[in-house]
Amino acid sequence: MEKEGPVTYQVKEIFASIKGEGRWLGYPMIFIRLAECNLACEGCDTEFGDPYQEMGTAEILEEIKKYSTLRRIVITGGEPTLQPLYDLGIALQERGYLLHLETNGTNYQTILENFDWIAFSPKRLSRSPDLRILGLAREVKVPISRAADFAYAENLRETSPIFVEQPLWYLHPWNALPGDLRTMESVDREVGKMCVDYAITTGRWLVSIQAHKYLGIK
Repeated sequence: MEKEGPVTYQVKEIFASIKGEGRWLGYPMIFIRLAECNLACEGCDTEFGDPYQEMGTAEILEEIKKYSTLRRIVITGGEPTLQPLYDLGIALQERGYLLHLETNGTNYQTILENFDWIAFSPKRLSRSPDLRILGLAREVKVPISRAADFAYAENLRETSPIFVEQPLWYLHPWNALPGDLRTMESVDREVGKMCVDYAITTGRWLVSIQAHKYLGIK
């Protein structure tokens, strides 16, 4: 068993919104965005660096009480698995929350096996994902910014481990412009059309849009 997590977590923000993409699109949830990331992805559209707030598990639990009608929590980043999630994950589960995780899949922790839903978003130019996380994923969203990314997506799907439950496989149009955060202007519509055409041609992929960008919300 992993040791309990750090005294404090580096928290970028805690807020409530709808899930903007993937299987749970449109569902209202609580989001805990942790700071820092181990990748420097081209066109990243998320603010995850300084400033952030040091918060203990008890402080996080107190903060989310304001969203008393919501029982699903998304732990996201940055890359949330850079911080030990055991203490926070156990505390949230003990209080009846359903746990979702957004991850690039490069860091495994045994507490991830307790999560109710893992969305894995591999990056083509990053180091290889940990196949243990891929084996836990309930959805896989492959960012697509150019035609060459389709070959990466297909290779990942063909070489993935045997799943107990087959995940949902998404093509994820992703062509953010630096400094243009959370707006549809940061997504090239031609990339989206390219993903739709590929999904129709192959008949074996879904396409995940970022609805929160259309709506202009977090």
